[in-house]
Amino acid sequence: MPILPFPRCFAPASLLLGGVFVAGVVAAGCDRARTASPAAEDGVSAAAVEDETAGAADEELDAPVDDAPAVVPVNGDEAVAPMADAIRAIAERDARELEGTVSAIDAVLAPLSPDGEPHVVALWFIEGPWGGNTWVQRIALLHPDADGALGVVEVLTAGERERRDLQAPMEVRDGTLRLLAQRWADDDAACCPSPDPETFSCDLRAFSTCGLDAEDP
Repeated sequence: MPILPFPRCFAPASLLLGGVFVAGVVAAGCDRARTASPAAEDGVSAAAVEDETAGAADEELDAPVDDAPAVVPVNGDEAVAPMADAIRAIAERDARELEGTVSAIDAVLAPLSPDGEPHVVALWFIEGPWGGNTWVQRIALLHPDADGALGVVEVLTAGERERRDLQAPMEVRDGTLRLLAQRWADDDAACCPSPDPETFSCDLRAFSTCGLDAEDP
């Protein structure tokens, strides 16, 4: 009996049954093989295609990730916008010294000087100071120096978790700073002060009165 020719794509699939070669090849199988490997028809091996695909995936994985921290905006008086970078730099330097991270900044002009150069009052929120699970609010009185650069007159702790939470916006009128403040009652949980916010005010010309310690006996 003549030996039947086998399609090349299924040559290894021939069977020997009872001494007779049987072509156990289905033509559709060859068609599927050809359809599944179009690159082979173009002279490109499937392995090469896989290598190219894997290389592209590796390039995506190796792409640099932008993990730079977001810039904290300086909110408040539009007049402080030109000084935003300088205010932010002062707040971030203060946060580093306290081993914390700045998460919010507010600022407002404070016309205290007769020389025409207004002061700036800035309030920033620092999370995790001293490596703890807490927060503090720092208030700063700033003023341009002789070279026009914004300098620090004084920085105080004005708010702290479980003691006092100052709430922007701030307002300065006749040298007095005003804003809302919420305090904790003795039996309040750390997360949740119960008393309603009240107006807090302090004299910027006696800046120490703006600090949290000024309330302690």
